[in-house]
Amino acid sequence: MGRSSKSKTSPDEIADAIRNQILRGELEPGTPVRQDELAAEFEVSRVPVREALRSLASEGLMLWQPHQGFRVAQLKPAEAREILEIRSVLEVRALEWAFPHLGPDNIEEARDAIARAEATKSIDEWSHMNGVFHTATLGACGRPHLLALIQQLNNRVDRYIRLLVQRTDYRIQAEREHRAILATIEAGNLAAASLLLEQHIEDTADALDQFLEGHRPDGASGSEEPGTPATNTAFQAAASSSTGD
Repeated sequence: MGRSSKSKTSPDEIADAIRNQILRGELEPGTPVRQDELAAEFEVSRVPVREALRSLASEGLMLWQPHQGFRVAQLKPAEAREILEIRSVLEVRALEWAFPHLGPDNIEEARDAIARAEATKSIDEWSHMNGVFHTATLGACGRPHLLALIQQLNNRVDRYIRLLVQRTDYRIQAEREHRAILATIEAGNLAAASLLLEQHIEDTADALDQFLEGHRPDGASGSEEPGTPATNTAFQAAASSSTGD
């Protein structure tokens, strides 16, 4: 691990630093993490380090095993799909509640997030703007506990999405789908917007399945090229009818 700032001594700050290394791919899945080395790196005792690692384990980023200690959790395709399936149900419901309250400020925030995501070359910035887009379209639902749960799910799947963005053309597909979702919202078509949001998350799960299948540790690979996510025809049909009743 790279040397961290001496000011990062609290469990939360230590967890933030390690989380960022995992999300950026600096700590590969399966990498053992030694508490004594981290304590020396952050110039703290092992107590805050242990708290930080336990926090990351609760997020699904770290795994603890008896007599082996902590290591970076492996990527699990089934886990990612399950999280995305749950997220789909919750986000569609949040959109239904938010829809009557979405105004020009929400639309502008979502549009700006798409533009900034398209313009940036930074994975960190793209991931942040991806989150801003979803928050802008869902935040008006008036259900803080629901939004917190959605955010927890997003945190658990974030490293999968980052990997997909880094190594495939997924971001082009995601940005196109975000624009289609926003167009249906601006048109006042809740049914189409809900369908597109659900399909967007399903497309993400499919793209992850395709990518991870082609990058298994044993070298097994599917027959399709993992770098080119397919465009869903149902998504195209829904987008074309976004201005319908």
